[in-house]
Amino acid sequence: MLRRSFNEDWYVKENRQWPEPEGAGEAINLPHDAMIGTKREEDRSYWFRYGGFKGEDRTYEKKFALPEIPAGKKMYLEFEGVYYNSRVLVNGTLAARQPYGYSRFLADITPFVKEGENEVRVCTLTGANPNSRWYPGNGIYRDVWLLEGDTAHTDPWGIRVTTKEIAGDLAQITADIDIVNEGTYARTLRAQIRILSPEGKEAGKAEIPFTVLPGKKAGLHQNFVIKDPALWSPETPCLYGIGITLCEDGREIDTARDRFGIRKVSADPVRGFLVNGKSYKLRGGCIHHDNGPIGAAEFKTAALRRVKLMKEAGYNAIRSSHNPMSPALLEACDELGILVMDESFDTWNIPKTNYDYNMFFREWWEKDVRSMVAKDYNHPSVVMYSIGNEISERDGSDDGGALARMQAELIRSLDATRPVTSAINGIAEPGSFRGERKSFTGEKGFMGVPHESFSSRDHSYFIAKSDDYAEALDVMSLNYLHTAYEEIGRERPGRVLCGTESMVAQYADVWGLVEKHPYVIGDFCWTAWEYLGEAGCGKIDYQEDGNERALKSFMGDYPWVMAYCGDFDLTGARRTQSYYREIVWKLRKEPFIAVQRPEKHGLTPSYTPWSWSDTAACWTWPGFEGKETDIEVYADADEVELFLNGKSLGREKVSAYHAVFTAAYEPGTLEATAYRDGKETGRCALKTTGKAEKLRLTCETGDMKAGGSDVSYIRIEAVDTNGERVYARPGIRVSVTGAGALGGLGSGDPMTKDDYTSGECSLFDGTAIAILRSTKEKGECTLTVSGEGFEPVSCTVQAV
Repeated sequence: MLRRSFNEDWYVKENRQWPEPEGAGEAINLPHDAMIGTKREEDRSYWFRYGGFKGEDRTYEKKFALPEIPAGKKMYLEFEGVYYNSRVLVNGTLAARQPYGYSRFLADITPFVKEGENEVRVCTLTGANPNSRWYPGNGIYRDVWLLEGDTAHTDPWGIRVTTKEIAGDLAQITADIDIVNEGTYARTLRAQIRILSPEGKEAGKAEIPFTVLPGKKAGLHQNFVIKDPALWSPETPCLYGIGITLCEDGREIDTARDRFGIRKVSADPVRGFLVNGKSYKLRGGCIHHDNGPIGAAEFKTAALRRVKLMKEAGYNAIRSSHNPMSPALLEACDELGILVMDESFDTWNIPKTNYDYNMFFREWWEKDVRSMVAKDYNHPSVVMYSIGNEISERDGSDDGGALARMQAELIRSLDATRPVTSAINGIAEPGSFRGERKSFTGEKGFMGVPHESFSSRDHSYFIAKSDDYAEALDVMSLNYLHTAYEEIGRERPGRVLCGTESMVAQYADVWGLVEKHPYVIGDFCWTAWEYLGEAGCGKIDYQEDGNERALKSFMGDYPWVMAYCGDFDLTGARRTQSYYREIVWKLRKEPFIAVQRPEKHGLTPSYTPWSWSDTAACWTWPGFEGKETDIEVYADADEVELFLNGKSLGREKVSAYHAVFTAAYEPGTLEATAYRDGKETGRCALKTTGKAEKLRLTCETGDMKAGGSDVSYIRIEAVDTNGERVYARPGIRVSVTGAGALGGLGSGDPMTKDDYTSGECSLFDGTAIAILRSTKEKGECTLTVSGEGFEPVSCTVQAV
C-alpha cells in the first residue's frame, strides 16, 4: 500500500467536552507530547511518578481533503503510539479504540471517509489520576501514517522474513507474506518478490501466482538461498530489503517493502547467548521511552543519537522498560547494531497504580502482544521478548503461572525464533526492603549493598515460589537478585538466567557473576539513560539537613523532576558512573577520576538503592582551596597512585574497581596512575580550568528534514578561554529563527525548576541541550544563545 506521513497540520486542545471540545486549539505537527508543556504541580501523587507533570485529556484534530473516493480502494491510519486510552473518530464516527498507550494499531477509515473535506479526531483519556509509575507523556507522541491501496493488498503487518539456516557461504531464508482481499469477489494475482542486498543489489527473486477469495487472506511462503550472506550482528549490522509487487492481468495493483537482517539467535545454559553461533554477554541498559526536554515525543534522529551514544559507552543491548519499543528506536538499533529485549507490560491484572493497564489487560493483552510481535518480527535487533516486568501475579497467587504460559505460548506461535522471558523481582520475599547500607570498598567505602533482602541469604523460598511462572519462560530474568544466580544454577541447572535490573553500587559483583557463569547471559542495569518521573529515586540526602521524610524515602519532593540514576543524564552527557561501568566491562584501560563535590565533604550521606556518589569529572572548585574532599578513582587494576601537581598523595588498593583518596583542594593538575602486578596500566588527569568566559554550541546530529517531524540536537557549554568546559550554572536564554522552532531546552539538573518549553534554563555542570524542531519550510534554522556575562553565540543547521 502507498504509505505516507500523516503528521502535518494537526490541532490539539484540552478535552473537556469529549468528543466535541470547543475551539480550534493549538496548531502542531506530530509527534507531540501534550504533557511536557504543562505546569508542574506539587501534588505528592504526581510528583514522584510524573516529576510533577499532570495528565489531562486531550483531543487532536486534523482535516484533510479527498477529491474523490475511487472504487475498490482501502484506506488505513497507522498509529505507532497514542497515550492513553485513545479513540479515533473519522467524521464523527468511532473508527478505532486503543487503551494501551504503547501499542501500534490500525484504524480502517475506508467506511467513514467521503469526497471533499474529512476530519480525524483522536481523543486521549489520560485523566487526572496517575496511570503509570513513571512519566508517560500524553497524546500522539509517535508517528502516524496514511496507508492507501487496492482492496487486494499485502497486509500492512503481513511480511515476515525468517532465517532458517546459515551454513558457510549460504543462508536459507523464508518469506511469509499475507495477502488480504477486502473486496467482494475472488482475485487471481501474481506476487513478484525481490530480495535486495545491503548494497541494493538483487540477491533473490521469485514470482508466485495465486488466488485469494473475497474477505479472506492468502498466505504466501517462499524459500530463498542467499549466497555469501552479509550477516547481521552487533559488529556488522547489515540490513537486507524485501519488496513485494502484486499484479493483476499484467497491471501493478499494490507494492510493499520492508527491511530485515540475516541472523540466528539462541540461548542455552552451556553456551550462553549466541548470535550466529558467536557467544555474547549482554552489556545491557534499561531505558524508559521519554526524550527528556521534549518529553515522550519520539523522533528517528533522537533514537539514533541515543543508541549511538550508548554503543560508544560500551553497551551492546537495550531493554525497553516497561513497554513495547517505538519503531524509530528499533530502526536505530537495527542500523547501529544494538541487541533489544522488547517488553510488553509493566502490569497484568493486579495494578501498580489504580488506573494503569490492569483495567484493560484481560480484554486486550492478546491484541497487544500480537501487535508487539508483528512490529518486531523483521527487526534483527530484537533478540528476546519479555512478557512483563515485576508482575505481581508471579508469586504463585491468582493465575500468574497460567497467564505467563498463555502469553509465552502465544508469542512462540507467532515467532518461534526468539526466546521469551519476564523480569522477576524478589523485593517482596522475606527480608527487609530497606536495610542498612554496607560498605564494599573498605573503611573509605562510598557506597554499599543497599538492601538486606539482596544479601547472600537462602533463596530457596523465592525459587520454589517462582517455579510455576519461571517454567513458562525460555530465559528467567531477575531484577536485583544476582545473589540468587548460583543457587538457582545449582537447584535448577537447566535454566538460563539474565539480569534485567541491577544497581550500579553492586555492579562489580553483578558483572563478575555474568562473566563467571555461561548460564547467566548478561545484565541490564537500572538505568542507562536518565528519565523523567520516579523523581529522586537515585538521590542522596544528608543527615545534617534534618529532613526526616527525605532520609526515610527514595521519593524526591519538589522540585525533583527526574530519577537521577542514569549513566547518561537527561541531555545525553555521560555521568561518572558510566565510566565506572565501562571499566567493569573491561572496555576502558585508562583509570577515571571522579571528585566528590567538596561542599558536601564531612556530611553523612543517605543513599537510596539506586544512588551513585555525588561526583563530577572536575578539578575546579573555586572557594574551596585548602579544604578536603574525597576523590574516587575507577580502575581495572590492583592499586592506584594519585598525584596533585606532581606530588604523590600515596597509593590505594583497588576494590571492586574503585579506590578513594582524601585530599585538600589545590588548583592545578590531578593525575591518577593505575598499576597491576607493579606495572603501570594507564593514567588519566583532571586540570583546573579558568573562569567561564564564553558559550560554545556544538550540533550533535546535523541537519534536519523539513516537514515538522525531525529534530536537531545542539550542545550548549560554558567554556574558558582555552575551550575547556567549566562546571558552572549560569542562566541562559535561547531564540530560534528561520526554518525551525525550539522543541525543548534543558539541563541534567535533577532538581531544576526550569520549564523545558520556555526557552530559558540554567546550565548544570556547565552544559545543557537545545533541541530544534523542523517546520514545513526548508532553509536555514538558527539557534542563538545568550546569558548574563556572555556574548550571544549562534549555530545554524539546514532544514532540507
